[in-house]
Amino acid sequence: LSLRMNCVNWDFHPEVHFSNATQHTTYGNTPANVTFNNTPLARYQMDCAHCQDACCNAPLSKLAAAAECGCLATCGPCNFCQKPWVVTPQHFETPAMGDFNVSIQVPPLPGLQKYILNQVQVTITSMGMDTSSWKIDLIGPASGDVILKHITLNGGDLDGTFSDTPCVGCVLPFQALSAFEGKSALGNWTLAIKAADSSRLGFVSWVSLSLRMNCVNWDFHPEVHFSNATQHTTYGNTPANVTFNNTPLARYQMDCAHCQD
Repeated sequence: LSLRMNCVNWDFHPEVHFSNATQHTTYGNTPANVTFNNTPLARYQMDCAHCQDACCNAPLSKLAAAAECGCLATCGPCNFCQKPWVVTPQHFETPAMGDFNVSIQVPPLPGLQKYILNQVQVTITSMGMDTSSWKIDLIGPASGDVILKHITLNGGDLDGTFSDTPCVGCVLPFQALSAFEGKSALGNWTLAIKAADSSRLGFVSWVSLSLRMNCVNWDFHPEVHFSNATQHTTYGNTPANVTFNNTPLARYQMDCAHCQD
């Protein structure tokens, strides 16, 4: 659902002005005591919490070739072992008839050196389609072909996640997705759908890959310690010069950009 709301009741504050190096837009509400200094705005820099949230936790679809995630070089790489990377196609259509493919590009991200797969899941949702005659293959970038679904007697819409491990809304693939484990996630993934004889009154509404990566290669840094008022967890790596003051940590406060996001 896309809900545009409160267009009549939304307040316009004329004291808020927008300016760049060549143009001033104040919608005719510039007070007499306001001047502009014509200084170009600096490029927006995300804080690290916002950077990780936008670049690691949001589905990658219209993120401009990961180029908008240069902040990761400073903030540190995404931990896709702790939380899988959800990657979506930038564009796909359901043709009126015949077989079709859905392409999903997995680009490199700043700061991340390895992309070794530990788990792959595929989510597909269709609306108003007979999928009984569908055969669906997932073709990985480093070769390899896994059959997710074979032709069945009974069909209907697809609405689930193909996964080797049980989870809510998950179904077992026809062939195990573990065939991709240990291979690189980088490159072009193809969802090949052979559906020549199926009814085509509806469409495929959602496709995504969930990639859990680098669980063996993710570095643990013993110099990072976790402490609260009653317990210290350093996994046996406390250097001799580290002490704890038993001060309870303040409640985390989000910055405004992270709050809005």
